[in-house]
Amino acid sequence: MKIVVINSNGPMGSSVAGAIVEKFGYLNIPIRNLGLNKCLLSQDKADRDRFQQSFIDNFTSQSKMAKMGGVSTRDRDSSPSYRAIDKSLIADEIADIEKSESTSLHEIYGSLRSAYAKAIQYKTSAHVPGKHIEYTTYFDQYPTKKLCDAYIDEFEDVVFVHMHRNFVGWVESVMSQYFSGPRKWRIILLHALRRRYVDYENSIIDCPGLHLDFDSLFNAEREQSIRAIAEELGEPIPQIEWENVSYDLYGRLREFQSAFTLADVEGTYLSSGTRWFIRYCMKKKKISRLHDLIFYAFCLYDATVFGFRKQ
Repeated sequence: MKIVVINSNGPMGSSVAGAIVEKFGYLNIPIRNLGLNKCLLSQDKADRDRFQQSFIDNFTSQSKMAKMGGVSTRDRDSSPSYRAIDKSLIADEIADIEKSESTSLHEIYGSLRSAYAKAIQYKTSAHVPGKHIEYTTYFDQYPTKKLCDAYIDEFEDVVFVHMHRNFVGWVESVMSQYFSGPRKWRIILLHALRRRYVDYENSIIDCPGLHLDFDSLFNAEREQSIRAIAEELGEPIPQIEWENVSYDLYGRLREFQSAFTLADVEGTYLSSGTRWFIRYCMKKKKISRLHDLIFYAFCLYDATVFGFRKQ
């Protein structure tokens, strides 16, 4: 089994990176954060049972009509609902997994993901059995070196891809999720956003693997990023016409132009004044409550303007 762990925190382009990795023959499915990291570090049967049940619960939820994936929150919300999988196709597999007494995490992991692959409805997966993409967030909430070592100990053949994005663009994309949803008036503290961002960056700075910049996926550096991914995987670049195939962005298929065109361009959601203020605060040693209040006032203005434009 070979696992490509794509690590991110918030909107950093992990689904686009995953869509590229998929072309190397890896199973790319919209599943993440079911407790695998905790299982790897605890090696506790109760955690493995919870992981397995969470995965099986996803079989149920993704067999229902829902909106998933896309190039942005707006793309997801404006797209039609669909069923990602048909759970009825894998009833026997699920029953076997539930009855199995296996305590091996990698065996449980492989069985669950193989079952999902058999039930996929929204695409035809051309993956090689035993090759998987694992999306993970909250990496920085664990001892990162121990977690990386635990992945390698459990799965042996592991490649890490750590996503990075500039702070202003990241904040704008985070705020877009609020502007487009029911929580647009929720108070967002700039100091909390910076702490979340800095904690993530600091936690992975020495982690093994490929460190991939968000912007490199959406500009002339894309071919260089594909070569870097191939080198990290130790595999040749697929002989495909990259501009003539579709890409799975966490459960939503998009053509090349859509997948690799930046949706959250700076200025789409936040005004130039708000973005200037974020840069100003990023240079400060400490972001005070006053800074938080000013940022919130800026965001209220930007959310109002966005709401009017949307109408």
